[in-house]
Amino acid sequence: MDSRLSSLHSAISLASVAPGPLLWRLVSKEGFGRVLVAACDLPAGTLVCSERPLVVAPVAAASSPAALRGEAQAVAVALLESPVEAAALLCSPAHGEGSAEAVAFDVAADAFAAACPSHDSATARHWLGVASVNVHAAERPARGVLGLLTSMMQHDCTPSAHVTVGSEAGGSLLSLRTCRDVAQGEPLSISYVVSYQPTADRRAQLLSQHGFRCACHR
Repeated sequence: MDSRLSSLHSAISLASVAPGPLLWRLVSKEGFGRVLVAACDLPAGTLVCSERPLVVAPVAAASSPAALRGEAQAVAVALLESPVEAAALLCSPAHGEGSAEAVAFDVAADAFAAACPSHDSATARHWLGVASVNVHAAERPARGVLGLLTSMMQHDCTPSAHVTVGSEAGGSLLSLRTCRDVAQGEPLSISYVVSYQPTADRRAQLLSQHGFRCACHR
C-alpha cells in the first residue's frame, strides 16, 4: 500500500463510528481515480459506513455575495479559515484545458476567489474545487458537510447507495447505505443531483455544479 493510500485509510479509521468488518474497499479506476466498491455482496438497506465529518459549515445567508452562497462555497470558506489536514487527501476536479467543464469551474472559482480577498487566490480555487466534487448538503439548518470515506463514491444516475446526514445536534454524522443489492466488487455509487429530474436537467446541473458531463444511460 503506498503512503498516500495508507494515510487515507488511517484518516478513515479515525473518522469512522461504525465498528465491525469493513464492507467496502478502495480501488483505483482509470478515469475516476479512487473508487469505493463493495467488499462482499451487500443486500439492499445495508449500512456500509458511518463517519464523523471533516467539516460542517453553515450556508451563507441570501444577503451574502452570490459567489459565497451554496454548500460547496460554505465548506471552501471553512477550509480557508481553518484547514483540515485530512481534506488534503480528497480529490479536486480534473478538467481538460479549454473544455466546457473547465470553463464553468473557472468562472465560479474566479468569482469565489474574488469574494475572499484576504486569502490566497490559488488556495481559494483549490478548496472550492475539492468542496465542489465532495460536499454533501444538509437542511434544517442549511449546511455543507464534507466527509472522507463518503467522498469516495462516483456518480451514477441509477445509484447503488445513498448518503444521509444526521442532525446538527448529533454531529452531522455521514452514513452510506445501499439502496439495492450490490455485488462484491461493484462500485458504491450515489447520485450527485436529484435523480428524478429529466435527463437534460440532471446533465446541466452536473456540468454547472460538479464540472463534468454525465454519460449515464438513464
